[in-house]
Amino acid sequence: MLNGYRAVVTGLDERHHIEITWRVTDIKAPGGYREESAWVPAQKVTGGALSLGYAMTIAASQGLTCNTSLMYGHGANAFATYPGITRARRQNHLWLPLAVLEDERTRARLGEARSEKERLERAIDAFARFLGQSRPDGMVSDLLREPPTPAPLPRQRELSAEEARSESERRLRQTNTSTAKAARAKSVSLSHRRAEDAAQLQEQARLDEEKAKQLLAHLEAGAEERTVPSWQTRVYGTLSARELNHWITEGDRLAVDAEAKAVKAETAACELAARLGQQSATGRPTQGQRFAAEAGQILDQAETHLATAQEHERTAAAAAGQAEDRTSQLAKLVL
Repeated sequence: MLNGYRAVVTGLDERHHIEITWRVTDIKAPGGYREESAWVPAQKVTGGALSLGYAMTIAASQGLTCNTSLMYGHGANAFATYPGITRARRQNHLWLPLAVLEDERTRARLGEARSEKERLERAIDAFARFLGQSRPDGMVSDLLREPPTPAPLPRQRELSAEEARSESERRLRQTNTSTAKAARAKSVSLSHRRAEDAAQLQEQARLDEEKAKQLLAHLEAGAEERTVPSWQTRVYGTLSARELNHWITEGDRLAVDAEAKAVKAETAACELAARLGQQSATGRPTQGQRFAAEAGQILDQAETHLATAQEHERTAAAAAGQAEDRTSQLAKLVL
């Protein structure tokens, strides 16, 4: 078996071994070919050595002849399209996806296709423009043509030994000077760059430290919020199971008593509201209204007596002032 063989599955045994059969050209055999078979173990099948063949590349189909050929046109250039659409004896089908082949500008200018005929024509036109961009492969090697003529070198003036030595020394000094300047500039630039890098690293470290502190504070705050107090510090945490059951029973009893008292209070309130309604209907004042009227009279009398007492207090204060003045006058006469 060779890579690329096309075969059919003709057998399967209890160990999941698969038998495949393919055709080999043989002019001596009837029909010009003969069949050969081989068993493929399950390990090779699971490893990918054998797979179902739904389609193949155009390169793998060269030399193949079939009755019907189905070719997907997108991505095939002019040199691949020809062998792709000449593999079948009867029918060669070519699929051209208009949404992929047509560019956005043309689609925006023409809009959606209004019929199957227009869609087909536009797809063929877009595919033809794509095929027109194909160019044959060129040779890479330069050994098949003459190399280009070398460029002429500039003619140099002949110098004496002394002039040549002086020129060499001058060029060497110039080179050393340029090298020293470049080295100093590079050193200065490198020192500046290192200083900037150090400053950036310090600033980044400071920012990272602040972020770490904020994150730690947030985590600590969240931890405090999520902290569950000990069961012994909670309400009823120190009680035993028997005591807890007692308090639960006592709470249920108190709840029942409170509910009964609430029912009684609600009944009494309803009766009182009914009685007040009846008294209001007869027009007679209620006991509370009578008590309020008597209390109002008493308050009115108290206000009257208070005003009289305040008046007597003012009169007494005025008489005390006059008596004090008379006493002062008598004391002067005596002296």
